[in-house]
Amino acid sequence: WLLNDVLRDEWGFNGVVVSDWAGIKDRVKSLNAGNDLEMPRNISFARLLMTAVEDGSLEESIVDRSVTRVLELVFKAKQNEKVSGFNIDEHHELAYKVAVESIVLLKNEDNILPLKRDKVKSLAVIGEMALNPRYQGGGCAVTNPTKLDIPLDQIKALAGSSMDISFTNGYDYEDVVTKQSIEEAVKTAKNCDAVLLFLGISQGSESEGSDRNTLGIEDSHISLLDAIAEVNKNLIVILQKGEAVTVKPWIGKVKGLVDMYYSGQAGGSAIADILFGKVNPSGKTTVTYPEKIEDIPGFITYPGEGGDHFYGEGIFVGYRYYDKLKSRVCFPFGHGLSYTTFVYSDLEVSSESINENDKLQITLKVSNTGLNKGKEIVQIYVRDVESALTRPERELKHFQKIEINSGEMQRISFELSRRDFAFWDPERNDWVVETGEFTIEAAASSRDVRLSKKIWIEGIGRYPKIYSDSLFIEINQNPENIMLLRRYIKEKTGVNISDDVYGQMTKFFWGLKNTIISFLNLNISDDDLQELLDKLNTNNGY
Repeated sequence: WLLNDVLRDEWGFNGVVVSDWAGIKDRVKSLNAGNDLEMPRNISFARLLMTAVEDGSLEESIVDRSVTRVLELVFKAKQNEKVSGFNIDEHHELAYKVAVESIVLLKNEDNILPLKRDKVKSLAVIGEMALNPRYQGGGCAVTNPTKLDIPLDQIKALAGSSMDISFTNGYDYEDVVTKQSIEEAVKTAKNCDAVLLFLGISQGSESEGSDRNTLGIEDSHISLLDAIAEVNKNLIVILQKGEAVTVKPWIGKVKGLVDMYYSGQAGGSAIADILFGKVNPSGKTTVTYPEKIEDIPGFITYPGEGGDHFYGEGIFVGYRYYDKLKSRVCFPFGHGLSYTTFVYSDLEVSSESINENDKLQITLKVSNTGLNKGKEIVQIYVRDVESALTRPERELKHFQKIEINSGEMQRISFELSRRDFAFWDPERNDWVVETGEFTIEAAASSRDVRLSKKIWIEGIGRYPKIYSDSLFIEINQNPENIMLLRRYIKEKTGVNISDDVYGQMTKFFWGLKNTIISFLNLNISDDDLQELLDKLNTNNGY
């Protein structure tokens, strides 16, 4: 169904389907299902395919189908084969742009950042990651950089002669912290005006084939942080890692927090430019930072039992989960600070009442009210006020990054279409938009909604599907169903249900079928009941 009905028939894909590495459990079944190419090659599975063709359990035409797709891909690749070089410097500039645009300023108490040369005459840089940056994940994410910018070198270059830079590792490449390394770090930090402490996740713990055992950064890094925080209050932490971490145990001890993530080969120069204010940070979090591991959506159900993975969170993944439960979080999805301030105003929509197939135009103004030029990522969320099915509190639909000079304003626009308001209805097997009220939200994060506007959309009726055991509270949601049901029963049985009798029927916690049989004491065949259900559901838009 997934590979053929959906991927090929519905979506029109006509290429090769490749397995994940060692992802195939039954090669004959997977080939029948439409998985063309197994990776990596497995000789024993190849023999199984040959045996299956010989004994008739696998049709040769199925093999031919997949072989044809693979050969077509090979021929297409050969016909379009190109051998070309690349410009190392240009690619490094691109790596820098990606890094500097994505680094996120999470906390900036007392505007400790950017570092000010008139206030910071001596600076301590602590952490092995400042010297040997962790710029990429493990496994198949590993690449060989053409260049590698070292954060410490770039910091020293920007600081120049006006600032005294002291460095100590604090921990080694294996993240081991000793009593001596802590003492050295404390000594280095104690007499400096500010401290840059590079921390993160251990080498290789974020890789394919395994999960992290904790949401926290390394315990050894935390012990180092605790010791430094005792002697220097101007502590700025720079994180290097691929995903969210819990920062609650120590966030109160630091004035500044910057997340580099895995910023690639140019991350060293990017972080230095941001720390010194050469570039205004403009990244936003792509994940929610929970307070503790027990708060995450899959904590109870993952990794499952008996070889089965149960994804119990359904559609409530990430911010959709935290915002629906109104959980306390350290940093919400879409959060990111700047060295300037932005004000949103004048949110306007093209119409306050539209049909589900209409386009909705949204405009708003964003003003830079701070002292520095900066970039802001405006996020547009849609909220379905009332739905027949459970929906998230809000759903991100569009975002736009804009650069604004200090004291200036920009008007930006977005266009929302039917799919921006729709949800997948498994009963209808389609995307649907229900009639009702929706809220358009312009936000700086999923928890920082600046402006909102309500609109009305005419779509399908908001009625549940009716089954033989559905309660009358569900049936009566559509008033037209009441008369339809009474007419149908009179037509099939000759019994006229008065208003009083119908009112009594609805008071029982019985399903439709049991009410007709037990309460009304009427005989109704399964065929007649199904016909009634079909009429009710057609009336409800199914």
